[in-house]
Amino acid sequence: MNQEVVAGIGNIYSDEILFQARLHPAIAANALTGEDLENLHQATGRVMKDAIDAGADPDAMPDYFLLPRRSEDDSCPRCGGPVKKITISGRNGYYCPKCQKKGR
Repeated sequence: MNQEVVAGIGNIYSDEILFQARLHPAIAANALTGEDLENLHQATGRVMKDAIDAGADPDAMPDYFLLPRRSEDDSCPRCGGPVKKITISGRNGYYCPKCQKKGR
């Protein structure tokens, strides 16, 4: 979510990319493994392609996307657990604490 690391991807898509890669939004970039980086790279391409295909309409996103459920009142499309809000570097994001664990 830090724009100094990767600029141009907003909160909505950074949330989705991290969700698809199963990475916690507060994990430090220097803590990512090679596998994490590969998952992140692949998730970025898939999410951006799916967003373009959906015309960037949240209601047209695939059912497995977190994006249409970016609310603390909603549930994770993967596990059904609660979606949580987090603030990092002054930016708000949403994630699933069950699917996106900080510690490994």
